[in-house]
Amino acid sequence: MTFLNGYARELGMLDAASVYFLLYSGGMLITRLFTGRIQDRYGDNSVIYPALCLFVASMALTAWAPGSWALYVGGVLVYGGFGTMLPALQAVIANALPTHRISIGVSTFFICMDVGFGFAPLMLGPVVEAMGYQFMYAACAAVIALNLVLYWLVHGRYRVRQGCTDAARWPGSGAPRQASCPP
Repeated sequence: MTFLNGYARELGMLDAASVYFLLYSGGMLITRLFTGRIQDRYGDNSVIYPALCLFVASMALTAWAPGSWALYVGGVLVYGGFGTMLPALQAVIANALPTHRISIGVSTFFICMDVGFGFAPLMLGPVVEAMGYQFMYAACAAVIALNLVLYWLVHGRYRVRQGCTDAARWPGSGAPRQASCPP
């Protein structure tokens, strides 16, 4: 986000960057209306995996950007990705922690996110100087794609739904499935 105006200026598509942010903001409001229900009904993976894939696609499309339409589509995809991940990951954290630790878990999540927002421009600025905006956006797409693997390792390989958990989440725990969890 930090580099989009500079990138759009370099491409001669400054007006497209303004529309990008409008699409991102509006779309974030819309997706948050229904993704929570999807996550509650079908589990965390039903929201997180598509969100990560949309985020990768938005960064890749932004890196490619053959015309203004690519930035518009990238704006639409980024809200489905990044905009959906924030509340979905908060729900994952809240479900994974005991009640008395939820506030600590969520605040830690936001601290880490704020650190990322603060340091990312510092780390990516030299990348833009050395390799250009397109390389930087492509590299960001690759980092997000690696997060698909990280998510799977940490949480995604388990069948978890909000409010209920398979015994497979904690192998050997002997914990029975809650009756409210459909198979």
